[in-house]
Amino acid sequence: MKNFVTLTLTVVFCTVLTSFKLIGQCASTDPTVRGIVPNYFSGNNMQGAGCNRINLPGSRVTVLNGALTITIVNTDCGQVVSWFTSGGLVIDAFIVKGGNDHNVYSYAGTGYNSDGNLHSPVTSSGKYANVGHYDFCYHYELTVSKTATGTYTRQYDWDINKECLGGSSINLAVGATANYPFKWTATNTGYTDSDIKVVGTITIENNTPFSTTVTSIAGALSDGTGASVSGCPTPFALAAGASKDCSYEASPDGLAAGVNTVTVSTNSSVVLGDEAIANYTFGSPTTEIDKCITVTDNCQAGSTTVCVSQSPFSKSYNCQIGPYLRSASETYTNKVSFTANTTGASGSAFCDVAVTTPK
Repeated sequence: MKNFVTLTLTVVFCTVLTSFKLIGQCASTDPTVRGIVPNYFSGNNMQGAGCNRINLPGSRVTVLNGALTITIVNTDCGQVVSWFTSGGLVIDAFIVKGGNDHNVYSYAGTGYNSDGNLHSPVTSSGKYANVGHYDFCYHYELTVSKTATGTYTRQYDWDINKECLGGSSINLAVGATANYPFKWTATNTGYTDSDIKVVGTITIENNTPFSTTVTSIAGALSDGTGASVSGCPTPFALAAGASKDCSYEASPDGLAAGVNTVTVSTNSSVVLGDEAIANYTFGSPTTEIDKCITVTDNCQAGSTTVCVSQSPFSKSYNCQIGPYLRSASETYTNKVSFTANTTGASGSAFCDVAVTTPK
């Protein structure tokens, strides 16, 4: 099927004098403002690869579907052309003819949306030939953008230790008591990271004058991990001026920062797809499991909450041992326990004090 392009032509001829270089220093291969060096061709057979192509008179400012403006100005070397695009229009090549010869400027893969100082080849006068007409090869592109956020879950591990600070044994008279010193220490011993993901939104915009069909959406991380796209089953039609948001998710092996790339393809030679990239990093955990524990002791009322930022956390205190109402050898056990605040994981520690009550 052929693609028909509506042209709105407004005749304008600019006679503004500018000075790119001195007369006598003009060459057929003078580069453009962007540094594109033209390929010179002799003759009226306009060169250039097969493409969506339009041939226009050379003395016009041309608006192509509201997206392309072409202007000619006079310089000391002769007439030069400048161009500017918008609305998803991409210039692949620009051909400027003057006299019997022409220059071909290739923009494939550059991504430029403007350039200047395009010209015809130099004539025997030492200046560029006046622009007779120009061709340009073009296509349209979708506009694709994306976000990328690193998320993961971190689960903490804990341990608790108990110390008898007053020695392993004491002597205690019948009926007497002792304030014996104890200490416990709660320590975060490590963590495990899981559910590591890169998530985000892909936005596909059709800012061109034509509808197209999106045939594939492929995403991948810089470590080679593929991304799963949801909310945009392909193929789907995208009308001119329409946009669509998709979600994606990828699961890398670790927390290394990287780049997420998405490539959107279409079935059209006029409205092509686009590629977008976004950097991602992993900061603080998105979800934290067992970040805090609750510690209880069998000789003290109440409890103590200890969190990762406090680890290791120690508490010293005295417990009353006795009174014993008869002569005997006893064992006093002080036990400390913890319960994790998310999963209920638990642990405990104890220490024993041998108590002798003499006759």
